[in-house]
Amino acid sequence: MLDVTKRKMCKSMEIVNSVDASVSCCGKEPPYDHPRVYLEIDKEKKEVSCLYCSKKFRLIEPK
Repeated sequence: MLDVTKRKMCKSMEIVNSVDASVSCCGKEPPYDHPRVYLEIDKEKKEVSCLYCSKKFRLIEPK
């Protein structure tokens, strides 16, 4: 019988600032990448997270 235990994975949260509400995410460099997804940043919350890798994208005001 295989003993399976839960592990708490510690990831460093990556946050990307964007002046555009439309962003795309493909993860990290191979082999840690994932299919490219296109996300729309919520204009009220000013934030969206990738469903694959949890990378956060924040909407900022242009300089």
